[in-house]
Amino acid sequence: CPRPIEKINQVEFNTKYCYVNVSVSKQSLTKKDKTIGVDLNLKPSLAVLGTNFDKDFVWRFFGRSHLNTRTKYLRMRKRYQIQSKPIKLRYLNKRNIKMSKHKDAKWKRMMDIKLQRPSGKVKKIGNKESRIINDICHKTSRKIVDLAKEYDTNIAMERLSGLREAKINKKNKHWLQVFPFHNLQTKIEYKGIIDGSVVVYVNPYNTSKGCSECHSVNTCNSKLYNCQTCGNVNHRDVNAGNNIANKGQYCLDICV
Repeated sequence: CPRPIEKINQVEFNTKYCYVNVSVSKQSLTKKDKTIGVDLNLKPSLAVLGTNFDKDFVWRFFGRSHLNTRTKYLRMRKRYQIQSKPIKLRYLNKRNIKMSKHKDAKWKRMMDIKLQRPSGKVKKIGNKESRIINDICHKTSRKIVDLAKEYDTNIAMERLSGLREAKINKKNKHWLQVFPFHNLQTKIEYKGIIDGSVVVYVNPYNTSKGCSECHSVNTCNSKLYNCQTCGNVNHRDVNAGNNIANKGQYCLDICV
């Protein structure tokens, strides 16, 4: 283990593995002069990083498989849910067809029968999807925290309270409901604190519209952000990450 172990809490064995639950010591938190901003997105990437200290910082996009996983299991659930609906014979009109008692009883049984799906199949698919998304959040948070430790920086994120109640078009409404922003932010926070990085949350107001160089507000309808005031051209999500990093460093300078 790279950090000293304080105590061993629990040990479990099975036929193949041994699971050890331990408590590790936290590193002392010290404010740095550099900050990494984490911009969370619906698609295509789960998280994009920006900085306030290096203009030539390589763009970092994490969690690209998140959207593909959601789309795959959404289609699978829809397929099983359609199979579970009752039979609808709309092409037959009972009023215009004279049936015998035998055929009438057969008709009644057909209308009452439901197509049976495998027991708990939809639930199993949902549980598997949750485990995969949780694994993506763990790996993404680990990469972000390791990068912050490598550059010796703080971590700034947006305070996204009330995000699910926001007004959004129908096309992106489903993706907003299944967006694991709280799960990812929680993992980044506790892993960052363990590694000694200060984690700060900032107000998300105008982080996507504001210019990270001159702080003027511009509208952006594409993935390329072009400032009309100073001529700054950058990726829209990277520009938002830079704004988050600037806000986070400003908050730390005032409060700490």
